[in-house]
Amino acid sequence: MWNRNPIDDIQTMLVMGHRNVSLPRHSFYLWGGVSGLLLLVTDNLITLTRFPDPGLRTFLQLIWLGSVLGAAFWLDRCWLNKLRADCGEPLSFAQIQLRKIWQLSLILGLGAAIGVNQLGAGHLIYGVWLITAGVVLFSHGLFGHKSLEALGSVYVCAGLSLICFNVPSDPARFTAAAFLGIGLPAIEFCLGHITRADHA
Repeated sequence: MWNRNPIDDIQTMLVMGHRNVSLPRHSFYLWGGVSGLLLLVTDNLITLTRFPDPGLRTFLQLIWLGSVLGAAFWLDRCWLNKLRADCGEPLSFAQIQLRKIWQLSLILGLGAAIGVNQLGAGHLIYGVWLITAGVVLFSHGLFGHKSLEALGSVYVCAGLSLICFNVPSDPARFTAAAFLGIGLPAIEFCLGHITRADHA
């Protein structure tokens, strides 16, 4: 039986682990739509009038946000695995680590959402979500398209601005919804055109 050279296996692993990692196109549209919807709907769905008890309101927000974000993450992961299976390629080492960063960012975002609501500063969560999205974009830019590093920094700065300037709830919410719900699909659209132009 023919045996492969172990040096070839190691070189293949290194190449797969350090090649450019592109964020799948569907991820921009999926997370843009989900995050924009959550930002616009959540405050109108779980209101002080309907649920005056702060403990119950916090619990419902946790269940609502956790369920929707968890479902989106699961769908995104299944979609990515299917794409990789169709291409006959497993996830690279870098992609696996980036998925872990994504998971951690979602958990931190959920924790921050609950924390600021308990402190009576719920309007600050919009800045936190922008910072979270910026960290994810920046981390993908480190291994893939360099433009994502700059765009991630813009998102982080925008989130910090909402927090530092204590922007009121409605303007902060619509700003975050625009950055996420419109900005993420727009980023993919622009990057897609750049990539297709480079390969033309």
